[in-house]
Amino acid sequence: MPGRGAAPVRRVRVSSDAMLSAPPFRSESVMANVTFSSPRMARDLTVYAVAGDTQTLLSVAQAHKVPVDFECGNGECGSCVLQITVLSDKTPYGVALTEKEKTVLRYSGKITQAQIEQAETSDIPPPHRLACQFIVRNEDILVTF
Repeated sequence: MPGRGAAPVRRVRVSSDAMLSAPPFRSESVMANVTFSSPRMARDLTVYAVAGDTQTLLSVAQAHKVPVDFECGNGECGSCVLQITVLSDKTPYGVALTEKEKTVLRYSGKITQAQIEQAETSDIPPPHRLACQFIVRNEDILVTF
C-alpha cells in the first residue's frame, strides 16, 4: 500500500517479455509549445498543448481564441490551411497525413506529390497542414497563417 503522498500503483497484467521492454509508466503529460503567428494578431501567442491527446490544432487554436479561419472543420474545404515549422534541431516526428488532407492540400497547390511521399516514407513533414486534421505531437512548433 502506498504511503501518504506516494504515487498510486498501476497494476497491469502483461507477459514477462513485455515487462522487459515496456517503458516505465508515467502519469504526467508531455507538453508541446505551440506558437501562433499572424498579421491578424496583435502579437504572437505561445500556448501549451498536451502532445498526442488527439486534439487537433484547430481545437487548440479555438480554446485560446486564436483567429484561425475554418468553414467545415472536417478536412473537406481547406480553409484552415496553416504553415507549420518544427522548432527543434531534432528529427521531426513522423507525420500522418489523412487522405482528405492529402487531396485538399494537393488540389490547392500547398503540397506536392513528392512532399506527400517524403512525409510517408521519410517522416519529413510538409510545410502546410490543415488545422482541423493536424494532431499536436511532442515537439514545439510555429504556426503561421
